[in-house]
Amino acid sequence: MFSIIRLLYFIVICYFLSLLYSYCFFLSFFPVVFIFLLSSSIFSAIDPPVSSWNCESISRYFVRVVSRQYRGPARVIKLAGNTQKYLTISQLRPATLYCVDMWFQTNEAFISPYTEQKCVTTPETEPPPPKNLSVKKRLSTSVVVSWEQPDDQRGNITKYRIIYWGKSAIAKGLEVKSSRYYNEYTITGLQPYNTYKLQVRSINGAGVGPSGEVLTFTTDQSLPGPVGMFKNTSRTFNSITLQWSPPDHPNGNILFYILSCRSANNAIGEKPQSGDDFKLPANVLSKTVTNLYPATEYDCSINASTSKGSGRTRQLIVWTKGRAPLTPHNPRILEKSENSVTVELKPRKDKDVSFYRLIVEKINDGYRSKRSLPPNIADVTADYYSALNSPDGCYVTAQFPPGNVRSPFVIGDNHTYSNYYNGPLLPDHVYNIWFGAFSTVDGAIQKSFSRTPAPLYMIRVDSVSPTSHVPVIIGVLVVFVFLVITFAILLMIWRRKHLTAEREKAEMPSFGPTILPEPDTSPPSTPIVILFLYFIRSLFLFTYNFFFHLHFLITFFLSFFQHVIFNFFILLQHVIFFVLSSTYLLSFYFSFFQHIIFFQHIIFFFSFLSAISPLLKFIC
Repeated sequence: MFSIIRLLYFIVICYFLSLLYSYCFFLSFFPVVFIFLLSSSIFSAIDPPVSSWNCESISRYFVRVVSRQYRGPARVIKLAGNTQKYLTISQLRPATLYCVDMWFQTNEAFISPYTEQKCVTTPETEPPPPKNLSVKKRLSTSVVVSWEQPDDQRGNITKYRIIYWGKSAIAKGLEVKSSRYYNEYTITGLQPYNTYKLQVRSINGAGVGPSGEVLTFTTDQSLPGPVGMFKNTSRTFNSITLQWSPPDHPNGNILFYILSCRSANNAIGEKPQSGDDFKLPANVLSKTVTNLYPATEYDCSINASTSKGSGRTRQLIVWTKGRAPLTPHNPRILEKSENSVTVELKPRKDKDVSFYRLIVEKINDGYRSKRSLPPNIADVTADYYSALNSPDGCYVTAQFPPGNVRSPFVIGDNHTYSNYYNGPLLPDHVYNIWFGAFSTVDGAIQKSFSRTPAPLYMIRVDSVSPTSHVPVIIGVLVVFVFLVITFAILLMIWRRKHLTAEREKAEMPSFGPTILPEPDTSPPSTPIVILFLYFIRSLFLFTYNFFFHLHFLITFFLSFFQHVIFNFFILLQHVIFFVLSSTYLLSFYFSFFQHIIFFQHIIFFFSFLSAISPLLKFIC
């Protein structure tokens, strides 16, 4: 019983002691906590009232920091009781929710209750660059890059900024939205077979983060661009030399060039040549193409090739040189009059000729001292009317295509040939007739000329008035009528005498025996009508031959004296030139035989005498 009472006393004493302890504990107020948010730290001010200690002193403070976003043990910071009443908590993660509470311990080893938790989120800071940046797919003009979010985002990454640059060092940038973990983007508009550098930066509410690693990549090869330069450096009659430079945009490794030349137009009328293709190494930048036609237009093209194929071609039009045309035969004078001359033109068989020209040169010195081609002849383009006011007096009188040269051709026939007027020549002037062959190739003209061996002298022939023949005709008619009347009278007289003689013979008396006459075997006499018709026929033939030979005789004497005087001066002139210069020997002989034609008139004169000799006998 006593032990039970003692036990009850012990329990009561323990109860009162616990009440005393509880009284001291609960009389200790909660500490006051003020939390200030800094960049990556928390400033905590501790200021519990002294009246709440219920003890002599506070020996220690306990501050607990807990992150609600990241799992892990809480941080407990112990501070001495006599420390300053604030605390800066550092080394916190940006953009992270932290909760802070605390308690303290008195010198009597009593522990206060936990304060109410104060929660705060640290502000965002510039995010780090993404990780695992790489090229996922590479094409000739685009590339696919990928990256992952950084482990510590330091906030909410909303976008990424991609910066890339090539050889030009001018950077291009673009921003793309962020996905949660894995990001991928296709960059387009790149140059084939170019090296680029790339960076990716993260962007959150605090701004743009620093750049990370630099990714270097090269785009894939593609078809090359055209060559930079393509030109013709030299050409001959059957070859051309071409030169080029590599493409400005090779878009890869140039493996070879493909060159081709095909004829597009032929100035000499031959069938175009197909041409060949040449495959040239990448280090060869010129080529001489041979075995070509002269005076031919060629369409040449070249392109470069990479492993992806052949690129665009660059074209060039080139002409081979044309040969100088063969010199045509000298024009030969066939006939001439006062204002025109007929010449024989003989072109040579030459495929290089584009056209022929007949040029008239008026000379003032009678004969040119040299047979070299004067500059005014080689370059003459004037027509007939332009030459009338020109001091040199040279003009193109006709132009012919190579297959339609007119021969013989009359210079001065007042017609137009290929827009050139063939005007009359002027009397009392001296001319040279030039026959030129022209070859036109790619704007370049080559020409060769020939001319008449001797100058052409145009002589004025005085025209005879038509009324001057009237007296002659009248006189001839009078003579003709007189002869007819005379013949008729003579015929009548003869007929009358013949009839009288026959009548007298018939009236004569007969003596002696009758002698029978022998039969008359002579042909009967011609009737008078037949004799008259024969007379008229003979008279008509006589009149016709008389007038014909009279006209011929007059023409002969006029031409004879004209040629005698003219050839005398011509021969005299050539003799003088022959004495002065031996180079005119050939021309001298030619002119001599050319003008010897007047001897033909002597032959015609004797022919005239031979023709009228029967008539003279008949008259006599």
